[in-house]
Amino acid sequence: MKEPYLYMIQSILCSGLFLAIYRLLIMRSTGFRANRIFLLLAMIGACAIPLLQIPVWTVQEPIIHLPLQGEVEKISDVVSDTKKVHWGIVIYVLGVAIMLVRMFMPLFRAMTLKRKEKVMLQGSYFLVICKDIQDAFSSFRTIYLPMIDDKEEERMVIAHEESHLRHFHIFERWAMELLKTFCWFNPFVWIASRYLVESQEMEVDADVLHQGFDMTEYRKMLLKYAMGGEREWICAFSSHFMKRRLLVMTEHRKIQNFRFWLIVPMLVSALVCFGFTVKKDNVREVLNEVTEVLVKGRIVDDGTGHPIYGASVIEVGRTNGTLAGKVGEFQLKTSRDRVLQFAMKGYDSRLYRVEELMGSYVEIRMRKP
Repeated sequence: MKEPYLYMIQSILCSGLFLAIYRLLIMRSTGFRANRIFLLLAMIGACAIPLLQIPVWTVQEPIIHLPLQGEVEKISDVVSDTKKVHWGIVIYVLGVAIMLVRMFMPLFRAMTLKRKEKVMLQGSYFLVICKDIQDAFSSFRTIYLPMIDDKEEERMVIAHEESHLRHFHIFERWAMELLKTFCWFNPFVWIASRYLVESQEMEVDADVLHQGFDMTEYRKMLLKYAMGGEREWICAFSSHFMKRRLLVMTEHRKIQNFRFWLIVPMLVSALVCFGFTVKKDNVREVLNEVTEVLVKGRIVDDGTGHPIYGASVIEVGRTNGTLAGKVGEFQLKTSRDRVLQFAMKGYDSRLYRVEELMGSYVEIRMRKP
């Protein structure tokens, strides 16, 4: 498994590559639905591809031996450091917790409004008219409206939110917000979330105008609500990309969906850069299974029975070894044909063949001279 920091760096680079392809080749040349699908799949892929470890070439795994010399205090410091809380994990979990609260707060407010105000069934959705809000929004099957005096404006607002519900935009935003929650450290996921909102809003604008509403009046309504507060992943009137939204309404959008297939070479490139890894030497693994054994036990004082902390366990004639812990426990991977030496200052050293220590939890009793 990859180190967490390496995964973070690779996922950021991978999502940056996908977002660059979107900006250059996809955003202005495909339909709104294709844009949304691309953004979601690209960000999910950017999070998933660095987790892959596809073996493509073979290398012999290096053998790491423990040093025989060194102060016991230094070894104990290393052991104690491994038991300390990893602050990187704490910061990540804290960030995820904050993002979860941030994500569910709008939903909680919407549910509170739904219980507080009168709910009306309008065909396939519910309509809630609220006195305490200033701009409209939708969440799942419910449209929330402020008090609107102009009936034509109210019809445009409802048509806008109906389009969000019809295209199931809320589920796309939910998925993107979950990605942002668990990948809050990735700036490109946040940028992709904004592009997703942009594509959804422009698709809804096209639907509303296609129903015959006046473009000038609709633009005025958008500008009126553009300064309203954002509600994160629920579908609300968004001030993001407002200038581009107004311009797109008058453009003739030439759709070339064939560019969407550029995701194939892009995916291959991402797999080559971030998904491939080194394959271990299978021959060496088989040999290790045959010859390597794990010897474990406890080293104690023969007279008092107290554990001997810091006693060394060494392969005779080699550099492979370990030190006993605070309760005298040790474990060492070695070979069947080796001889182990147990030594400690102030005690007589002892020699045992590995074959004599195999198959059980052994207790080595050392005597003082």
